[in-house]
Amino acid sequence: MGSRLLRVLVTTVVAIMGPITVALGAAGPVPAPPASAGPSVSVTPLDWSPTSLDPVTANNSTLASVSCVDDFCLATGSHLGRWTEGYAERWTGSAWATTAAPAPARLEADTPVDCVSATFCVRGRQLWNGSSWTPFPGNPDPRIEEITCVSSTWCIGVGTTEPFAGDYYLSSTWDGTRWTSQTFGGPDWASLWTDIECVSPSFCFAGIVNYASMATAVSWPMVWDGTTWSRVGGAWTGTITGLGCADATECFLTGVITEPDSGSILGSATDRWDGTSITQTHDGHFAGISCVAHGDCFAVNQTTLSHWDGIRWSIVANPPAPAPDSLQDIACTASGCLAVGPVTGTGTSVSYRYDGTSFTRVPTLNPGNAVVALTQVACIPGTTECEALATMTTPAGTAPTFLKNFGTSVQASALPTAMVHADLACLRPYGCVTVGRVTTTSGLRPRAATEYAGWKVHPLGLPPGATSGELSAVSCTTSLCTAVGSWLATVGGRTVAQPLVAQSDGTTWTRVSQSVPSTMTDLRLTAVSCTSGVCWAGGSAKVNGVVRAVAGPWSGTGFAVEVLPSWGGASTTTVSGLSCTQRLCVVVGSMKVAGVSSAYVAGRTSTGWRLNTVPTAATLTSVACVAPGACRIVGSKDGHFIAVAGRPGQWALEAATGPLGEAWDVSCLSAERCEAVGGRRGGAWLNGVAPVAG
Repeated sequence: MGSRLLRVLVTTVVAIMGPITVALGAAGPVPAPPASAGPSVSVTPLDWSPTSLDPVTANNSTLASVSCVDDFCLATGSHLGRWTEGYAERWTGSAWATTAAPAPARLEADTPVDCVSATFCVRGRQLWNGSSWTPFPGNPDPRIEEITCVSSTWCIGVGTTEPFAGDYYLSSTWDGTRWTSQTFGGPDWASLWTDIECVSPSFCFAGIVNYASMATAVSWPMVWDGTTWSRVGGAWTGTITGLGCADATECFLTGVITEPDSGSILGSATDRWDGTSITQTHDGHFAGISCVAHGDCFAVNQTTLSHWDGIRWSIVANPPAPAPDSLQDIACTASGCLAVGPVTGTGTSVSYRYDGTSFTRVPTLNPGNAVVALTQVACIPGTTECEALATMTTPAGTAPTFLKNFGTSVQASALPTAMVHADLACLRPYGCVTVGRVTTTSGLRPRAATEYAGWKVHPLGLPPGATSGELSAVSCTTSLCTAVGSWLATVGGRTVAQPLVAQSDGTTWTRVSQSVPSTMTDLRLTAVSCTSGVCWAGGSAKVNGVVRAVAGPWSGTGFAVEVLPSWGGASTTTVSGLSCTQRLCVVVGSMKVAGVSSAYVAGRTSTGWRLNTVPTAATLTSVACVAPGACRIVGSKDGHFIAVAGRPGQWALEAATGPLGEAWDVSCLSAERCEAVGGRRGGAWLNGVAPVAG
């Protein structure tokens, strides 16, 4: 099994443990009366699952791992535009052929594949039987993130017992019938497995890495002796990213070296384990290593092929690439080698074949070349329809895209390219609007686009003296859309921000004058939430020189914003999401205290604001409320998608899945259905639905 890019977090699903009720309270002095939590509420947890974006994404595929046995090879990766759906190609001896895709699973694209025969390959917790992918037998521990095998009757799986803390390690062996598990390590051990390679049931080589300091990484080589795992050699100040073994007395580890205090990359290295000690063999990093026998190993980096002859590494081939090929893995047998990886920036893959003489570029199938990145989502209550704002990237370039999700299918259409689209909202089906900006020779100018017999862009004028302006957010009722943003002016040699508000009936837009309270300066509105009978806006302003979060309701002529509560010593407070009903408002964002940023939830009921901390110290990016006791907050924790459900003072961690990435937006059709988009490269559309009883 070749090396791969380091997975930053294990594939953990907190939802496996069920909803976790979390008591949330203020983390310091709160200069606002706390609201009564009210009667206890029970929110039905939603099951979050991916929505297929076919045929929108056109099967954009990237191969990142390859494994070979004799003349059989299997390469795996993922469809970048299709969330976590796996992808695989089979080598026929002269070309690549299609094969069944791995079952949808929460796997990193570079989760490696490991084959012991043409009918027994494992990737993550999935098994290739020669014709299809099935769950690995024996029901392995759900915390196992990677399995590697020596034969069909002996495999070992590794993971961590504490997905977010990484304090203890899990190792589980498979004897062809059942799994046997053990834990080891402790708080002073590392946080993650980086790679594992086995040559027999009595010898495996692995790397673990500790990111606890957040400034730098410390890695350790590990050896399995058939019974237990042990550290070998000294600590590696940096990250072990890949391994390769010939036998128990010849293994290689490769990675980057970092400065202990700052974490800055100092260089890279490749070391060799000889069964007793570890010594450096190469002043550089390889993306993948594969050994045929002792003293006969190959490695790739970009399109350079190197060979280990038992004494030193030397370059065998370095063919000129017609495109920015970036090989990530290599697999070798006595008959030659195959290497795979992406063509950088194109969303396609490539392979190279070494036959003992030449290193030749071999095309992979690449059944598609479009990637969709979703940024905003808006659902239309009373329907089954949700829309998303996205960008679509093809070799021809990147263009804004509008997606309609009808619950059973997704359709895509082009948005006007003349503007940058920042947010999306809908009055009714086929009556949506986007807001954002355009760049002119005079600076930024606010724009809105309306879906009415095709998309139409509406210019919005700026107040006298404004140098630039843009709209950041929009929200609609069934008859009116309200957009907010900011405009800039120069006052006394200093640039000052002022709030920008505009409204539309779905066909025309009108700018609305917005006043600024005398106690505030630099008022910027970045969020808005309107439902029948109520409309609120939120953002930030300077109060006594300190950036504070603000929010307020529509008063008939403008928004009556007020300063939100903050923890004692807070220097900066920002708003990333806002949602309101007739009975409450919920604001999410981040607050900086003593130089450290933390997420917060501020909820307002009839008795005032209540300020809360949040589960798992996550980053919160969006909130959607459809009833006082049915709000959903989404965000991320170390690259994992999280959802929090409830109401002010009563929240529960509903789901934590991943690693899917950050920057999420959420919208709800009802208390029983919500949609979230975003994640790594914006490639995920998650559908949250209440489970069916029975």
